[in-house]
Amino acid sequence: MARPIKYRSLNKSELEYEVTVRGENPTDSLISLREQIISSSSIPLKDDLEQAEVTLNFVETKISQIEVSGDKSGLNRIEAFMNHLYHRLERINTPTVDISFMVPQTSLNPQGIRVLDHSYRNRKSSDCLETFLKKSYVNMLSKSFLMTLSTGSGFNRNPALTWKNIHDLLIKDFGSYDYDYKLLETIRKRTQGETETIIIYVLVMFAMFARLSKKLSENEQLETLLHNSTLHKNG
Repeated sequence: MARPIKYRSLNKSELEYEVTVRGENPTDSLISLREQIISSSSIPLKDDLEQAEVTLNFVETKISQIEVSGDKSGLNRIEAFMNHLYHRLERINTPTVDISFMVPQTSLNPQGIRVLDHSYRNRKSSDCLETFLKKSYVNMLSKSFLMTLSTGSGFNRNPALTWKNIHDLLIKDFGSYDYDYKLLETIRKRTQGETETIIIYVLVMFAMFARLSKKLSENEQLETLLHNSTLHKNG
């Protein structure tokens, strides 16, 4: 044993522990307790730690006393107690905990998955499309795509036989001019709500005016506001 315990130096409570861990019921006399230390056993973890704490407190008290007296025999006794604590703590078997990770069930056909792309945040609605159109046209020229496309049901509504036709149709449907046209249509239909104050209505309309690529004149804006507000209806 690397750290030998001198049982003659231990108190009754420490000897009772040594007897208990060896599977015996402690007796009353110190001599009998020393004789009972025969085989290894275990005691409840809580009780084991509480008794170890008692021994540790006793050692702390003895150290304070030795600091004053300088008793060498007391140092030897403290060494015995500390060796006892060492082996006591070494014998404690920590209960093993079975840790399992809950793996959520997966589906081969997941639903409701959304991918959010914030790369175009704070841009106009037509910016990302315009960038795509420019990029697609450059790729068409640089990579020598076939300029003719096979016809099919996908082109029945607006026949597009070439990449340039597709580019022109997209510009026509989603370009900035068309965007302004649709926004203007929304602006002209936007009226003041029944519970909406004139100040809130004007602020909302000014925000919509600001989104137009081609700005309206002040007279056009004023005419739209007066026509759609409750002031015009009441008048």
